[in-house]
Amino acid sequence: RVEYGLRTAWRNSRKDLLLLAVLIHFLVLFPQALRFRWLLEAQRIKLGYWECVKLSLAGNFLNFATPLGSNAGDVFKAYFVSLHTESKTEAVTTVVLDRLIGFGSMLLVVVAITFLSPAGSRLALLRPYMLGLFAAGALGIAIYFSPQVRRRWSESSWAARVPMFEQLQRVDRATRTLAGHVPIVVLSVLLTIGLQLMALAAYFAVAVAVAMNAHWGNALEYIAYFYTGVLVQALPGPPQGLGTVELTYRYFFAPFGSATQIVCMAF
Repeated sequence: RVEYGLRTAWRNSRKDLLLLAVLIHFLVLFPQALRFRWLLEAQRIKLGYWECVKLSLAGNFLNFATPLGSNAGDVFKAYFVSLHTESKTEAVTTVVLDRLIGFGSMLLVVVAITFLSPAGSRLALLRPYMLGLFAAGALGIAIYFSPQVRRRWSESSWAARVPMFEQLQRVDRATRTLAGHVPIVVLSVLLTIGLQLMALAAYFAVAVAVAMNAHWGNALEYIAYFYTGVLVQALPGPPQGLGTVELTYRYFFAPFGSATQIVCMAF
């Protein structure tokens, strides 16, 4: 059995598919900026679309260039938007809600994939964990928006003694304001799923380009495992999860290629 080294695997890769992946990934930027603008408008914060595009591009760059995972871009976006409005708390809250919508949409897709996967597949092993995470998230949302819980919280004598209580109230109002704009929330989730599928198509093109065992029959597995890499990238540590993502992919993609191919794909 012959396993090529990194240089040979790169030399043998299909450069046309790699260029296609770059193009697809670049196009993801534009719906990402549109979603962010919608969320800002729900808080009555005016920021032009092209400003959102440049902001998203700068945030994506910082995600790759700093040792904070994919959180550095969020910090930068929150700071930048807060400079352009008096509603600074609402601006920062919008950035956090933008991230939560992205994570929630990703979780929805993974839950659907694992739920529809055959009983004997590797994905079926993830089903109870994904369903448990989804149930916990749904329960948390239900408790947060429960009128009874909110009434008890407002009537409790110690609520006002919580540190930064006024700021938390503004965060709460901003969150409920967005929840009241149901069309924006629904469109944001659908747009998020669309742009995530675009990014996943780029990842899949890279897997094909480096000659891994990638085809329509195992596409759902690729999607689910790529999402694990996205979660690892979001954790503080090396820029964009450098090293940790490769180890994660090495575990999940082992049946589909050699260690060299997997590392090339991750890079």
